[in-house]
Formats: sequence, structure tokens, C-alpha cells
Amino acid sequence: MPDAALELHTLSGARLTTDSGTELLGPGKPLAFLIYLACSPRQTASREHLIDLLWSDLPAEKARHALRQTLWYLRQLLPEGLRVSGSDVLLVTPLRLDRDEFLREAAADHLERAVTIYQHEFLNAFAVPGGVEFEHWAEIERQQLSAVFLRVVEQLCRRYLDAGRFAEAIALARRARDAAPASERTWRLLLEALVAGQDPIGFALEGSALRTRLQQEGRAPEPLTATLLERMDGNDLPTSAGQSRGLHPGLVGRSAPFALILAEWEEARQQRGRHLHLRAGPGLGKSRLLDDVYHRFRGRGARVVQVRATPGDRTIPYSLAAEIARALAELPGASGISPGSASTLVALNPSLSNRYAAHTDSATGPEAARRRSAALLELLTAVSEEQPVALLVDDLHWTDPASLQCLQPLFERLHAVAALVVTAARPVVGLEGIESGQTLTLPPLTRDQVTELLVSLGPLPDAPWAGELPVLLHQNSGGVPLLLLETLELAKDRGTLLLTAAGWECPDWPGLRVQLERESGLRQRVADLGPEPARALLALAVAGQPLCAAEVARMLAWDEGSTERALTHLERRGLAHQAADQWQPAHDEIAALSLERSEEGARRALHRALGEMLAGTAAAPPRDLVRAGRHLVLAEHWSELREVFLRYVRRRRREGDHRRVRFLAMDFLEGMPQDLADRLLARLGRLNRLRYEVTRPLLVGALAVVATVGFGLSARPRTPEPDTLLLLRDPNAPRRSSIIAVPLSLNGWHQGEPIDLLRL
Repeated sequence: MPDAALELHTLSGARLTTDSGTELLGPGKPLAFLIYLACSPRQTASREHLIDLLWSDLPAEKARHALRQTLWYLRQLLPEGLRVSGSDVLLVTPLRLDRDEFLREAAADHLERAVTIYQHEFLNAFAVPGGVEFEHWAEIERQQLSAVFLRVVEQLCRRYLDAGRFAEAIALARRARDAAPASERTWRLLLEALVAGQDPIGFALEGSALRTRLQQEGRAPEPLTATLLERMDGNDLPTSAGQSRGLHPGLVGRSAPFALILAEWEEARQQRGRHLHLRAGPGLGKSRLLDDVYHRFRGRGARVVQVRATPGDRTIPYSLAAEIARALAELPGASGISPGSASTLVALNPSLSNRYAAHTDSATGPEAARRRSAALLELLTAVSEEQPVALLVDDLHWTDPASLQCLQPLFERLHAVAALVVTAARPVVGLEGIESGQTLTLPPLTRDQVTELLVSLGPLPDAPWAGELPVLLHQNSGGVPLLLLETLELAKDRGTLLLTAAGWECPDWPGLRVQLERESGLRQRVADLGPEPARALLALAVAGQPLCAAEVARMLAWDEGSTERALTHLERRGLAHQAADQWQPAHDEIAALSLERSEEGARRALHRALGEMLAGTAAAPPRDLVRAGRHLVLAEHWSELREVFLRYVRRRRREGDHRRVRFLAMDFLEGMPQDLADRLLARLGRLNRLRYEVTRPLLVGALAVVATVGFGLSARPRTPEPDTLLLLRDPNAPRRSSIIAVPLSLNGWHQGEPIDLLRL
């Protein structure tokens, strides 16, 4: 009866009120009498039934007298509200009953309205002395309505999670858990929301509380619950780049692409593989969106892998493809691939030799790319046989060309695989093939969305400055979320804008207005760093890949305490973040600003320190040696670079790579600017070499000369260099030369095999 002037409350206390909120009737048997009639079919009940319901503790005559008194009292309160017909009592006054309204809204799928109506359990804390039967009836109603409420909450909570409204989902899941703490289902819903909302502390606290409760009750957790608790045991807690930032807004303006990704996931689960590409400029939130998708999938218990291309690896061939292979190979089912694919994957990522007992595939060039793409597709198919897989690839604009050549055919052949691949990149040249499929473009935030973002962080007061603030923020940031948040952080640091428990406050609006009209928040926050945090940020930017604190300390030649203080300062200011034990700038734009503001000498010194560190371990894998080579080139540290290259060749030999050295050199030099590659080769030629000008027919004679020189050196009383480089030039083809690295010792030739011929 939506148009009734009186409202009967059963889910927000127990009372009868007017439409203006004036209470007409409070707790007691008259209210219980009225509630029971309002909830009964046709709103009628017999006199005898009402007596048994409310006055079963009285003798029959006194019970009938109590019924007459209650009827008289209610008729005074509600004239013409009750009608007695024979032995039946009928409620004829129209009342708005919140119980009925709740059920109507739930049935109509108006879930938010239904949850708003259900503030407490049915007749919460309402007691009727002597009304045992009424209490039994109320308890049955309470259980039925509670079951409907929990169903509604779960549906609405999942809708919030699928729309990226994580804070609301967590709050709603807590309501469900508090309403039914004995149900593991409500605990799992809360833990799932905490995973999706990237709240590791809340996840750990609630998981521990659930485990304690189960132990006290002597119950073993249900299988799904046990899976969630195992994450806590393995420290598999949610982490995110955004977690370190003081300001962590909702997923404003990105709900539609978030929901589309989840819809594509449902399609992929039906053996209809999907590839979706996110296209957005720097700072527009593509990484944040992928992080939220990753944690949403994890919260659902889905099998999801997230990898990220890094600036430091963009010149290393197949670096991103190798990382994808490593991540997929860790999933169950990865062993179910053919020996040929295993051999190709080991060639792609030598660390997989621990998983696959296979020889290294010797294919090179386009054939290698074709085989590696096919092997990755077979691996993805194998790991998705039992359970669908989501593969999220971020910052694809940093990928190396070889990986791109390998991955593009893979993305185009997903139609029969139970997998969803989501890639994200800036709009750059070279990704046209990736963007030819289903592509989503993330636009800047509108002015209204800037206001929504502010409100998601805290309420805005009813003040003139609060109406102007979103306009100026939109103008200052261009609607780019990263710049918007950095501007807010700068205002907070300077005290011109405050965020309290009550919401936003602005103690200095004129100062804030000047700041928003003149300054870039991100640039100024980087400029305001002290010397030590600025140098630590530069070290992370120079690396171009995640580093642990100990590695940063070695780069900077600092003690661990100073390094931790500098990194923590960066994290507290939201300029760097830590995932597991790895540190990196919070965003590529922050790294770019740090590099832009630095001096060339400082950058070169850090490149040298990092190159020497990467190559400093005797067991450094070839990929680290290649990374070391890149940094040593940028540091122009040629003598160390030569030694790193020779170590790289020997290491690949020990791993079973018997390709000629010229192919290994191509791998080592791949992706370097041509002028740097030329300088490297020239340096390799000038360092400790014997130079001979020969024609092609004299090549054998030249090798004989090398042998003679080697044996001749044995008579000289000096310690020779471990290697001698012989440069052979053909006068008829001056652009084609050869380099031979000849192992020599005091006794002439080494017993081991000399390094193979390197043709340039």
C-alpha cells in the first residue's frame, strides 16, 4: 500500500509512525497485534488464534478481556482501522509495511533500495511477554527475511565488484557477515571483496578471525573457505601499485570498460577465447584498471596471470614473451605440452630448463618467432584445459619488437582456447596489429567525473570553493587521473587542502587557486624531493625494472638504513611503490620526470653501477648479462662491457646453445641504437687485438698466423690476456669483416674449445 499515510516499521526498529515520522505506537502487545495482522494473508486472523498468539499465559477469561482491551485501544488510535466480523478481526486501515516493501523491491531486482530498507533484522530486540507463539512466528519470519536479505546483498555486492565499486562492496559484505556470522558464505564474500579491493591488512585480519572462529567451534573450513585461507598462509595477499598512495579513489569513469572485461571473461570461459586491448595515454588509468581486474579475478578464485613490460627490457629480444612463458609455466597443466614446444620454450626462457628437460631449440630469425608463438599458444591451451585462464599484459608499448612479432599471432588464434587476454598500451606507432582487434580507448575524465572522484575520496562541503574546485582541477590536469591525484597530493602536502574524516576542507582557497592555475602537481612534487629521495627515485628510473632495496643500496653505495628511509619516503608520498620486495616508480611519468631533471653524469654513474651489479654474480643468467651490457653501453664503460660479452658467450655455451658466436652477438646487441652498436663493435676490435689485413683466400693462412703467435707468446716472460681478438678484413669487401677471439695462455692454446668465429 504505497500511498498509505501510516508506516509500520519492522526492519528499522518496531513502531507505527505517520508519514512525517511522528510515532503513534511503540513496542508492546498492541503493536505486535497490529504487525501480525498486517503480515497475515488477507490481513485477517481469528480471535482465538490472536489469543493463543499473545496471551497464552493467561486464563481464558482474562485472555479474552485483554483482547477486547487491545481492540478498544487500537480503535481509539486508528478510527475505523479494525473491523470485527464474527470471530475474525480484519485490518482495514492502509499501512506501509516496510517488510512488504523490502520483498517487493527484492523481487523487482531493485537491490540497492531493498538493502536500504533492511536496516535491522525483523523485529530486532522486540519481545512480547507471554507471547510465546508470537515469538515463534517472528523467528520464522526473521529467518526467511534474513535469507532474502543475504541473497540480495550477495547479488548487489557482486554487482559492485564487477563495476569496480570496491569500497561499497566491502562495506556491504561486512553487513552480510555481521548479519550471519555463522555462515562461511558471508565470510567468503567479505574476503573476496577485500581481495578485489586490494586491502591486504583487512584480508589478513578477517581471515585470522574466521580461522579462530572455526577452531573455537571445532569445525573444519569448507573447501572454498580453505582455498581462501591458504592464500593467507602463503602470503598470497592482495597488493597493488595504488596501495602505497594516500589517495585511493574509486574506479571513476572506468566502470564500463571494467564491466566489459568481465563480460568478455564469461565468453572466454565457454571455450571462446578473447583478446581485448586497452588504449590510453599516460596517466589515464589503464594500469589501475588492469590491477582492479586482476584482483577481481583473484577474488573470484579465477586463474589469472599478470605481466608487465618494462622500459629496461625494451631492447632485450623476447624479454616480454619470455616473462609470459615463465608465468604461464607456473600454472597447473603446464607440463602437458609436446617435447618440441618444450624445447622452444627453453630457448625462449632458459630458466624453464628447470621445468622442461629439453634441448634448446636452435631456430633463429622469423622461424624462431613462429615456433615461439606456436609454443606459447600450446602452453596457454594446456594450462586452460582444466580451468579458464586470464592473461593481463600491461604497458605493451615498452615491449621489444621480437616479443611483439611473437605475441601478435598468439592473440589472433585464441578462438578455441578458454582464455581471455587483455593488453594495455599507450597509442604509439608499431602496435597497429595489436589494436586491429577489439580495442577500448580510455578518455580523460569529464568535469562531472572529476567531481565524482573527489566525492569518492571524501564529501565536499556546501561552500563556494567546493563548486569551483572540480572546475580548476579539471583545467589543471586535463582530466588525467594521475595528474589530478598528484595535484591533490601536492595541495595536501602544502596544507592548502585537507582531507579529514568529515570530508574535504580548504583553509587557504586563494593559495590553492593560485597553485591550480600555475603549477603542474606531478612536476612540482618531484621537484620538491630532498636529495636522498630524489637520488633513490633516479636509481629506480635508470633501472627501468623493479629492484629490491638491497640492489638500490648497492647502486647508490648507501647503507641499508639510508636506502630504506629514502624508499619509504617515496612510497609515503606516492612516488614509488613496493610489490613483494621489489621497488619501482609509481608511474612511468614519474620516472620520466626524474630522468629529465637529472644530470648526465649522475645517470651514467648509476648505469655503470647497475651494469656491474647485474654482471657481478658468477652465476648471472644470460638475460642479466644482456641487461648489464645495455647499462654499461649507456655508461660508456667499454672495458667491462667486453668482459660481460665474453662471459655471455661462455654461459650460453654451457647451457647448450651451440649457435655461432655471430648469432649470439646479434642477440646481445639486438635493439641497441645503431650508433651504439657500432661503437661497441669498434671498442671490441680495439681492445687487445691483433690486426691483419687479408684477402678471403688468405683466411686459412691468417688462422695459422694466430696459432704461431699463440705458441710464440709461450716463450715471453709475461702473463697474457685471457683472450686475443683477431680482426680479419677483406679488401675486396671492406664492409665485411670477421673477429676471432683466440684463447691463449703461457702454454699456448687453451685445451678447451676456442670461441667460435664472429662474423659481423
